[in-house]
Amino acid sequence: MTPLLDVALKHLTRDGELDFTDKHSLACTLIDQATGHMLKPGPLAGALVPGIDMQAIELIIRSLRTTLKSGFEQALVRHFNGNAYNTQDIPNLETNRWLWLSDTLRDTLRTAVLKQPGLTDTQRETLDQLATYPDQVHRQAAKGNAAAKVFILDTTVSHGASNSAQLSPDLLITREVDGRTQVLHTTPAGVVTPYDSLQAFGEAWGETWRKCLFSTA
Repeated sequence: MTPLLDVALKHLTRDGELDFTDKHSLACTLIDQATGHMLKPGPLAGALVPGIDMQAIELIIRSLRTTLKSGFEQALVRHFNGNAYNTQDIPNLETNRWLWLSDTLRDTLRTAVLKQPGLTDTQRETLDQLATYPDQVHRQAAKGNAAAKVFILDTTVSHGASNSAQLSPDLLITREVDGRTQVLHTTPAGVVTPYDSLQAFGEAWGETWRKCLFSTA
């Protein structure tokens, strides 16, 4: 038995199959997972089909596709614009979740600069730049040509005949040092991986996605 919510989310997010028609002369219906019994709601006045109308449920799930993306985006904006702290526990403290998240990620990056072994002094300087000047304009004004550049990792993954865009929370950081391009990959957890070149990073990033697809295929 697969929970209805899981079926709906798979259809909405990964084009999962959605077919609530009868199979092998057995009616498609809903099961109470706690008891294993079929759900049998009481008769509803004006209902076209007695009991649970699975075709109506299927149509409702399909209709969510048109509003899911915009609704999710609006919900995210409302959430992150809200106060990060419970004002009942901490009165007079108002910090929206965007600022809280920014401060948390900056602190994680500073910790990586201080504690992660294997980084060179110039690599630590690059990371410190980001923690001190997270805004590109301010970083450029302070460091000029020596300013680090930061890129988000927006990847298009092809699997068979389908393509999907994958936006990673990781960051790719580059900086010109003594005529060479310094390349650093960092995760939100503060794990920093240096690479010899952008090509080396690209090959490693592609291999990471290949393994991910292979393991889930």
